Amino acid sequence: MKGELYAMIKNSIELERKLSKPAMKAIKEISESMIDILRKYIDVMTYGIPGGLPNAYYYNGSKMPTFQFREAFQFSPIDFIFNEIETELFYNWEEMDYDGATFLHGYIDVDNRAALADILNVNTAEISQLGSGGEDAIMQKKREPYWDEFILRMFLDEELDKITDKYFKKNFGELGISLIKS
Repeated sequence: MKGELYAMIKNSIELERKLSKPAMKAIKEISESMIDILRKYIDVMTYGIPGGLPNAYYYNGSKMPTFQFREAFQFSPIDFIFNEIETELFYNWEEMDYDGATFLHGYIDVDNRAALADILNVNTAEISQLGSGGEDAIMQKKREPYWDEFILRMFLDEELDKITDKYFKKNFGELGISLIKS
């Protein structure tokens, strides 16, 4: 198969075209894997899943989050610029709803959507007090710094290297190309 691949490529433009497809596919799979990991951190460290739900302070008495905050973390479309492939992880707060009257991502006259990623990337203890009906009411949820932990896992624990190796080896392997990390 390697000989067939070589025979099909006549110049650097054809080589770039042939190699860009598996590279773009790998970048897409890496991005999807990273966003899954980040969203799991948000589920546990911000929403308190599974133990922190239902929570009486969530949106409009529903006792459940809208999950708009978690879904606001996205990757930009993959771009091929000259000989580089790029995408960007960003916080798209503008896609989240704001309703101050129901405390959805803010308070009356205070829209927290733009700052919410920083506001929720904290380490806090749970604070509760007795509610008006004698029940235990949570005044502040326990939260952990989801973003800090995500970055530590990606870079300090080298998870990004592992994910990158996995998907580049898989996609180039489908062309009969073995990648060796030096």
